[in-house]
Amino acid sequence: MTGPAAGLFVALIALLTIGVVGLARASARLLTRDEPLAGSRGDTLVDSQASLLVNLSLTHFAIALVVGAITWLTQVPFEVIGVGKSPDVLAGVLLGIGIYAIDEGLGIVVRARGHDEPTMVRELLAPESPAEWVLLLVVVLPIIAFGEELLFRGALIGGVASVTGLSPWLLAVISSICFGLAHTAQGSVGIAATAALGFALAAGFVLTGNLWLVVIAHYLVNALEFAVHEALDVNFA
Repeated sequence: MTGPAAGLFVALIALLTIGVVGLARASARLLTRDEPLAGSRGDTLVDSQASLLVNLSLTHFAIALVVGAITWLTQVPFEVIGVGKSPDVLAGVLLGIGIYAIDEGLGIVVRARGHDEPTMVRELLAPESPAEWVLLLVVVLPIIAFGEELLFRGALIGGVASVTGLSPWLLAVISSICFGLAHTAQGSVGIAATAALGFALAAGFVLTGNLWLVVIAHYLVNALEFAVHEALDVNFA
């Protein structure tokens, strides 16, 4: 696919990515302020865990809607962003477990080198009640996984590769860097680790062209992190 529509797709996806990264960096600055963020009633950063979780869901759902609208508007086939294939649940689970193991290994290395592991965001989002755990695991994490994979893997790799002819592996590197920068709140160590894990997801997408596979893997990585470190309070040496 070439022509004005292809250029418009690339431009709009690039603008969306820049906007998402910029919003993430702005949010990170708010989260790392020394003084509490007070509301009109003297509330702290958020009114409740549930409100924060709902806000995250709405934000990532909006990202997915915008990507879908851009794809439809520019007439880029939805198949190239990987949504047309059937979910490969087993492969997604195996990929997710593998990436989670790598993530834990990176955490051990970071701590062994005397650095603090980036856990602030996870601790901030950690549910405080059974209802919030259900909200997190059944609603929030699936939406986050879908929204981020649709943009960073489906659109930035599959979509852009199909309309420009660029190497999907080159785009995998670019998308992984953007993915890391979109997690600025986790600090420099977290950005690097997230970029590396993002490349593992990107590789899974490039090799299979299946968006649902990497959505499943992404969800499982996040769910295991919350379950192991927040629900079970397990910390590996």
